[in-house]
Amino acid sequence: MEQMEIPLARRSDPDTSRVAAKRAAEFRIRHEAKIWQALKDYGSMIPSEIAYHTGLDAVAVSRRGAGMVMKLLVTVGPDVREGCRVWRAA
Repeated sequence: MEQMEIPLARRSDPDTSRVAAKRAAEFRIRHEAKIWQALKDYGSMIPSEIAYHTGLDAVAVSRRGAGMVMKLLVTVGPDVREGCRVWRAA
């Protein structure tokens, strides 16, 4: 089954919003690759640990979780460490 991408800008948005949406999609791809590689290299981690190993902000890491789960790149939980669900590379 093919994944449907959620648009990051509406047709009615100004050109600047569409440019920003395209850049956001590029960031997402790079962030997902860094996160997945860190999980492969260092094993299961929580978002703050992933952030440490990738150089990304922990909030940026957390924002990628649901999409990466939907793409079957990672699993999240059920284990919890330091109040956060543990991520694993799929």
